[in-house]
Formats: sequence, C-alpha cells, structure tokens
Amino acid sequence: MDYNNIRTDDIFCLFSQPLYKSKVDVNLKPILQHDWESENIFTVDAKSNKMFYNEDDRILDRPLLKDLKEQVEANIECYIKRHLCLDDEISAYQQASWIMINKPGAVHPTHVHNNAFLSGVVYIKVPEDSGNIIFSAPDMLPTWSSPALRPGRKSFNVINSDYFVQVPEPKTIYIFPGHMQHKVEENKSDEDRISISFNYYLKGKIFEGHGHRLTIA
Repeated sequence: MDYNNIRTDDIFCLFSQPLYKSKVDVNLKPILQHDWESENIFTVDAKSNKMFYNEDDRILDRPLLKDLKEQVEANIECYIKRHLCLDDEISAYQQASWIMINKPGAVHPTHVHNNAFLSGVVYIKVPEDSGNIIFSAPDMLPTWSSPALRPGRKSFNVINSDYFVQVPEPKTIYIFPGHMQHKVEENKSDEDRISISFNYYLKGKIFEGHGHRLTIA
C-alpha cells in the first residue's frame, strides 16, 4: 500500500519547547530617536569588541518604554494563559530587561537565559542582513530521534528539525522558555540592530498539590 493513500493519520508534537511570535502595536520613533549610547550604560563585549549591551537591567520600567512594557506583558499573559493554560492564580513578573545595540559585525553565540521561566525579545530596528535569530535543540537532547542517530531528511518541519530560523522584523516579539537554546547571526549590515530583551519569572500559587505545594510571592 502506498502511504499517499493514508487519509486518517494524526501526529502530536509532544513535549515541546513552545516559541511564541506576535507583533507589538507601539510607536518606535521615540525609542529610535533616543540617544542611548550617550548614557554611558553600555559595555563593549571584550570578546567581539562589537556587541553593546546595557547595564540597566530594568529598561522596560523607563517612562519612555511604558507602552512597550504594557504590550510585552499583554503578550506574556497570552503566552502563559492562552497557550500554556497556567492556573489563574499564577502570573509573571519582570526579572530583567535590557536594550541591545548590535554594531556591524556583532554576533550572539548559542546561549540560554538562566533563572528565567520565560524570556523574549522585541525588535526595534532591523536593517536588512543584520542577523537572523536561530532556535535550536541541544545536541544531546533526544527529540524525534536519538542524538546517536541522525537520518537524512528530504525536507524539514517543526517535527524533524534540529533548529528553527526566524528573520526578525521591527515590532516582532518572540517569547520562549528561558532554557531554549538560541543565537543571533552576525550583523552583516552597515547599521546597528536594536532590540530589547527580557526575562520573566512566575509568582502566585504555583502548585497546591499535597506534598508539592509552592507559592512564590
């Protein structure tokens, strides 16, 4: 029997690391016009001498970013309530947020965000060819196949892929588990790429089952 004749098959993408994507409805002009680098809150990455990041780890609390923070937290609420279906007593609070100004040549190697239930990024300025964001599975994580066996694939999808490439656009927001591996390719443009990243954790009555109760204030 030819498998093309099968019409009743189901497949379930079990045990996922959910990646959320949406758009924020904010005016980016004031953020782009602000002279961030004059504030002396940036440190040059010693390894690349290209990547700038801010030492203010609550950037979303600034009045300038009030509307953006509201949009970020609305999308986080959507992520944890609509998609993860967490209990009503559980909410998320900001641990840290920071602005990234990636100069031409800057690159983010593969990393995770420690001590975060969820992480995310909002893109503010994205010149053409300034670097895709790539999400990946750890080499030793059994997913659709054991790491000891990697059969050839004639096409790729969310079931059989080891990595997932996204081309950033202004106002795009991504939210994902803090432990999800990701990296950003080299900024090959001649302009800065600007984004704001964030980490959030959970609070409230996390679990009420006997012997496993947990409340985070």
